[in-house]
Amino acid sequence: MTAEEALRQAEAEGLTLLRSESSNASGYRFVAYLPGRRHRPFHAQIREIRRGRAQLSLGSFATAEEAALVVARTPEGRAAVLAAAAAVAEPPPPPSLTAKEALRQAEAEGLSLLRSSSSNSGYRGVHYNVKSAAPKRYAAQARRDGKLVPPGRTWRMPRHG
Repeated sequence: MTAEEALRQAEAEGLTLLRSESSNASGYRFVAYLPGRRHRPFHAQIREIRRGRAQLSLGSFATAEEAALVVARTPEGRAAVLAAAAAVAEPPPPPSLTAKEALRQAEAEGLSLLRSSSSNSGYRGVHYNVKSAAPKRYAAQARRDGKLVPPGRTWRMPRHG
């Protein structure tokens, strides 16, 4: 099957061939380019993480589009398309503020940032977690009526100075 035929077939079946976001030489997700295989260098393979990294080999094909078509026909391929569409639909989180921006924002809103000698961050209600993945190691913690309020955001850095 040629690349053009595979693309037409995918359109006829209402399938989406999921493009790869990485530097994948095939250009499609779940399709690997294996240059040592002259006649069928594109290998379709799904790694199912939920099943303990099991692999499902779908075969080798002459074109990347044909391999991507076979992937698109599987439940895992359809799920990946839905997950990719959902990720695009969600707006990205707002960028973290720098220390100076946070101070300016607090001042603009008429807020005071309370210093604390007992907090490991230097601010009341802000916790520094050494074990957290960098760069977001600071988390705001608040209590209302003696109960911990669910966290809203984490930040990159405290105010230095």
